[in-house]
Amino acid sequence: MTDIFGLSSILTLYQAGNGIYNLFDKVLVIDEGKEIYYGPMKEARPFMENLGFFCDDGANVADFLTGVTVPSERKIKSGFKKSFPRTSEDIRQRYAKSSIKANMEAEYTFPSSDEAKTATQDFRESVQHEKHKSLPKKSPLTVSFTTQVKAAVTRQYQILWGDKATFFIKQISTLVQALISGSLFYNAPDNSAGLFVKSGALFFALLFNSLLAMSEVTDSFSGRPVLAKHKSFALYHPAAFCFAQITADIPVLLFQVSIFSIILYFMVGLKMDAGSFFTFWIIVFTTAMCMTALFRAVGAAFSTFDGASKVSGFLIAALIMYTGYMIRKPLMHPVSPY
Repeated sequence: MTDIFGLSSILTLYQAGNGIYNLFDKVLVIDEGKEIYYGPMKEARPFMENLGFFCDDGANVADFLTGVTVPSERKIKSGFKKSFPRTSEDIRQRYAKSSIKANMEAEYTFPSSDEAKTATQDFRESVQHEKHKSLPKKSPLTVSFTTQVKAAVTRQYQILWGDKATFFIKQISTLVQALISGSLFYNAPDNSAGLFVKSGALFFALLFNSLLAMSEVTDSFSGRPVLAKHKSFALYHPAAFCFAQITADIPVLLFQVSIFSIILYFMVGLKMDAGSFFTFWIIVFTTAMCMTALFRAVGAAFSTFDGASKVSGFLIAALIMYTGYMIRKPLMHPVSPY
């Protein structure tokens, strides 16, 4: 990420091997809260050796740098026994007089120099030329909204394929639940006795797919840091990500709802009519899409998972209670006292 995006990565390491040490451009050595060296990685060892410290060939350079102020760890070259710096303050004074510090200070003040300002202005102008004409001038993005959605859709399917186990488990569980629920309401009679049984099967079809959508709350929190990072990198707008999620959901939910609907519908023995079946299928699919969007909205509306999980639990309970399946008391048939 450091090389691809041109970012600055800061890491604090203890006893880092040479393989890790050689990956860095600059090194900062601190002793007792004081900076005794800050400069290029390749010049750190020669700088300390010029002060009189000895580093064995093949030794761990990071340990060598952190041990120059420890009497029990440092080794002194012959001829430097009297002149080598003995404390961190002595090393700091030698570093302050070196050309390395002057070069680092020049790099530090470079962003405010005329050269940096000219380069920044040239970069801004080049970005404006590359920017799609449909985007506002102040937008950090460079490609059109449609291209962003296409890229985000591809990313969604890559995420889905990267977690194939979860996808297949969800589809297998949908198949199993369809078979179980179909067997519970199997071949309901076409009379008043089967009326409540069939309505229960219809209600379960809506409830099951709504409960599956609750996982979107967890997914929204797990993917939020990545979305925020992509937004800061100006890869795509969050709105493009939302459209991409909906677009990517359509074929997945079509497959999921179709498996569940075909099995449940015909095992229960609902009306054998194409119009009735497709009405049932489209309502279940629409409900699944709406509930998925609802729980994503809940996940996006809260900053903590605890708050989102409480609200999502309340919503599903309220929908079950007030969806119209339960008979309200004024409509209940009165019970005879005899």
